[in-house]
Amino acid sequence: MARRVRLQPLVAALDIAAKVLLRKEPKAFLELALGRKVRSVKLDETELQALERRLDRLFRVVLEGDTKPTWVNVEIEAGWRSNVPRKTFDHWSFILRERRPLRSVVLVLRRSRRQGKPRGRFEIPGTLSFVFDVVCAWERLDAREVISRKAVSLLPLVPFARGRSKQRVEEALGLLAEVPGPRGVELTTILSTFAEWVFPGTRWLARMPKEVFMGTTVYSMGVADGAAKERLAIVSTQLRRKLGKTKRADLLLKRLKLSSRATVKKVSLLVLEKDKRDLLVALGRLLPKIEND
Repeated sequence: MARRVRLQPLVAALDIAAKVLLRKEPKAFLELALGRKVRSVKLDETELQALERRLDRLFRVVLEGDTKPTWVNVEIEAGWRSNVPRKTFDHWSFILRERRPLRSVVLVLRRSRRQGKPRGRFEIPGTLSFVFDVVCAWERLDAREVISRKAVSLLPLVPFARGRSKQRVEEALGLLAEVPGPRGVELTTILSTFAEWVFPGTRWLARMPKEVFMGTTVYSMGVADGAAKERLAIVSTQLRRKLGKTKRADLLLKRLKLSSRATVKKVSLLVLEKDKRDLLVALGRLLPKIEND
């Protein structure tokens, strides 16, 4: 019997699988979201100074008929939440400082029972109105159509599409089994991860040999993400012990959570090397700024 494979507890498997899908198959999703043919697309992995952290879902896109690129920032949400518009605006405003023109797209995987219909707008009455694109998987995609068209890039989203069912997932897995090489394995892993969330009664990932799963990008990114979160937790604890329970320490810890992995590593060394006074000065310069800082 196949052994069930799970991502590490600290890893948000759903988010990682969606991130890998966007990295591996960005063209199909962006065409779906933007409603236009994409001539070229490239992941922009630059670490922007304004954000002080790497952007996993920022794409440089050239649309058919255009001569200049447009940058598209993609946010992924398992379900819609009331804070999504504000978060999307915050990210857009930061990126806009160094990337223009810029559009924001939010991919919502599953309908939320506690929230209303997703609305791509953030407003401050009389001051600001920010509009962004929202792609609801259950509205934009039909499971039967995706399967009948053999739209390989979109097959992993079948568990979230309109008309989804275990049978449709089985059909999608069958089609992906025909895709040769690493691409087929990666997409099968992503589809199985999504299906585990939507149809938890079936052990979808257990069907994959452990050694095959461990060779996928989903697994490697999960391990890396888990290690990064563990390092952040350790450094946060060390920082709290050295600075004590003060408002300034609270603010620095908030800024630390917004930092890149490289910055967190630098902080871990500073905590060991600096006394409290010098540490506060160094952190004030190193950590990214936040509102009301």
